[in-house]
Amino acid sequence: MGKSLTAHGGQNIIEPAAYRKPIMVGPNLENFKEVVGDFLAADAVIQVPDAQTLSDRLGELLADRSMQTKYGERAAALVQEKRGSLERTLKLVAGVL
Repeated sequence: MGKSLTAHGGQNIIEPAAYRKPIMVGPNLENFKEVVGDFLAADAVIQVPDAQTLSDRLGELLADRSMQTKYGERAAALVQEKRGSLERTLKLVAGVL
C-alpha cells in the first residue's frame, strides 16, 4: 500500500481487502495500527521492512497464484467479520446515554 514504505501514516487497507486483493505494506502504518494488527494476526497481509524485501516478496507473490488467492480470501474474510462495527459502537454509546 502506498506511503507505508517511505512515509509515516500509511493508507487504509480495508478497501483492497474487501475486493479480495492480496496486500503488501511497509512498516509505516501509524494511522492504522489496530487495523493492520488485525490483518497481521489473521495472516491476511504481508508486511515488509524495506524496499529490497518488498521486491523479493512481490516476486514470490506474483509467481504464486495460490498465495495471491489465500491472502485475498483471508483479507476479505476479516473485513466481513469486522463489518457492522459502527452499529455496535452506536448501540454501546446509546446504552450509556
